[in-house]
Amino acid sequence: PNPAKRCRSRRPGAPAAALILDGGLALRVPLDQAAGPGDEVVYAWRSFESYPIWTHISGATSVQVPLLPDESHDLAGMLAAVNERTRVVFVCNPNNPTGQVVTEEALVAFLEAVPPDVIVVLDEAYREFTAGDDVADGIELLRRFPNVIVLRTFSKAYGLAGLRVGFGIAANPDVIKPMMHLKPTWNMG
Repeated sequence: PNPAKRCRSRRPGAPAAALILDGGLALRVPLDQAAGPGDEVVYAWRSFESYPIWTHISGATSVQVPLLPDESHDLAGMLAAVNERTRVVFVCNPNNPTGQVVTEEALVAFLEAVPPDVIVVLDEAYREFTAGDDVADGIELLRRFPNVIVLRTFSKAYGLAGLRVGFGIAANPDVIKPMMHLKPTWNMG
């Protein structure tokens, strides 16, 4: 497998980061990398339908935290669910299927409270469909939180739904490097 690719944004002062291109398995790979039997994966529910399926396949236990009445993430409830068995936390922003967003202020407070050995996957597949200056941008948060992986896709906003083309990016190459070894043969990147 290729070593983790290093990239740098065109924005001045942006941190170098590790990048993985993917054809649809990027959400599952962090689970295969970090979680297994006896471990837990925390996520809001209802959210992306693949979280419980892929958690089950990894052998880990799903910890589903119900959405708030306004259909947004209950970040306080998710944080309370994190324990010594938690390996991965998914934050879907905007949430699929409700469309509710996590603000930057709320996400930063959440990330500051999550233990640094827990991988936080920011699933931003629908990021291009959000509006407002207060919507969290995971890529901008990478320099502050080395345990974060941001997942995005070209499939939604760029009309490539049949191609399932996306990427994962992390400030810490050690978070992405094991993912490169788990990618199926003939996959992208």
